[in-house]
Amino acid sequence: MLGQSNAGKTSYVSAMYATMTNGVSGFTVRAERSADHQRLCRNAERMRGGVYPPATDQRSVYNLQLWHAGDRVFDFMWRDYRGGALVESSESPQAMQLRTDIANAGGLVVMIDSTELTGGPRARSRVRPLIATTIRLLSTRENIMPLVIALTKWDLVRASEEQTQQAASDLLGDLVSAVGDTKHIYGTLIPIACGAQPMNIILPVLWCLHIGIAASGTLLQRRLEFHQQLVDAAAARRGFWDRTRAAWAGRPNADQIHAYGQQQIRDDLLRIQPLIVPSQKLNSLFEPVFKF
Repeated sequence: MLGQSNAGKTSYVSAMYATMTNGVSGFTVRAERSADHQRLCRNAERMRGGVYPPATDQRSVYNLQLWHAGDRVFDFMWRDYRGGALVESSESPQAMQLRTDIANAGGLVVMIDSTELTGGPRARSRVRPLIATTIRLLSTRENIMPLVIALTKWDLVRASEEQTQQAASDLLGDLVSAVGDTKHIYGTLIPIACGAQPMNIILPVLWCLHIGIAASGTLLQRRLEFHQQLVDAAAARRGFWDRTRAAWAGRPNADQIHAYGQQQIRDDLLRIQPLIVPSQKLNSLFEPVFKF
């Protein structure tokens, strides 16, 4: 998760976690460490009373688990960077860690303070380095990756919502175009609010998980097809002469390959089955959301 200072990154992860621990459409998120659970829930409780957590002063990492209907779907790691990491020297420890994390990340959430979109040229100039950095970081990616542009503090710009939407469109045009030219980055734009009347809190994390589940399902489907081809080819070779030649050459015979392939198919089906219903449910959540 990236964003300029005071964009609401810590507020978001706290509000998201507190909401998802209670469950949404059968989905829940749990923290691996009880200390993280307590801290995030405490932040969310204070936010409901109008007291927001301080800005991130260092990289924070949360080990989380996605559950659906009592089944543990998969584990994921949520990294929250302080805003200053985006503009530091490329050789600073935070900047170097940022590049490493992006290269291996399963998803990216970029937080943009909505109040700065209509705050005049100086305010918008603070957003542009974030957009440029995001484009540069994404250019190094080759694998499937979900991207969320989260427009934070949307509750504070309701009086000028259309103006803010237009400003966001103008500023984000290059980023949307760059992502649209790829076949492996799946982007969405979501306005959010973390205050007394939260808005779209669950969508950024669920978009990342939705694309992650779909990507995992695709890889498992390819494995399944490969092992089925292996079984079919072995079935065509089974017999006395194959066993004889295999014993002479010291290699597995077709019977052994056939049994191995069938076991792999059973294992693949066991892995892919828990992903089907969650993927279908998540897909319906994003029908009205702008995607690029």
